[in-house]
Amino acid sequence: MVHARPSPIFLKFEQCEECPGKLNVENNLRAIFEEAVISIDNTISFYQWSHDDNRSSLISVQDTVDSFIERFSQKLDELSSHHYISKEQLKYLSDSKENLKNSECIALMDFAENYSVIIQDAIQSQHWSNTQVTLHPIVLYYRDDENLSVKSVCMISDCLDHNVFAVYEDFGLKAEWHFFATSHGKSPCDGIGGTTKRLVASINKKSDIERQRFLHIR
Repeated sequence: MVHARPSPIFLKFEQCEECPGKLNVENNLRAIFEEAVISIDNTISFYQWSHDDNRSSLISVQDTVDSFIERFSQKLDELSSHHYISKEQLKYLSDSKENLKNSECIALMDFAENYSVIIQDAIQSQHWSNTQVTLHPIVLYYRDDENLSVKSVCMISDCLDHNVFAVYEDFGLKAEWHFFATSHGKSPCDGIGGTTKRLVASINKKSDIERQRFLHIR
């Protein structure tokens, strides 16, 4: 039911000939309910994600079949655009890495979930007031003797702002800034953030002597 729209059509966010379109989806759903002998005026129950005050929860909704069809068709139509954007941006990244020049570099950046600092010998009440730090994982792609090389970096900061000011500084270099679609899925940055948290937590749980020995070995 979801079709990736071709680029010329996508630029206008219009339906291409191969897309069923919102109206056709509605008609198909109505036909399904009619075949099941369910009136569009009947009340049905279904689950839907609700977003309020930066919190999301799955709630039970009771509404008419007609209203459900309208909601579902609208959400599916929005999903098709999101699906296309995420696939096209992933393709753009893949093409950029494939055609990367020796004088260029790709920096894939993200914010990991803030890390709560653990202290091995902390008092009990410290559990409720853990200090948090920002993890800013970065994956660098560059050419090394014509071969595509990768370098992973994780910046740790006590600045908890996750915005443009936390990642941008003008070094006089020519650069382009591209964004992925919202909730596009996992990237290498997620692995870097998770590994960093695991290693730091492992170090913090060691004694002072073990911690020094661990850091020295590393």
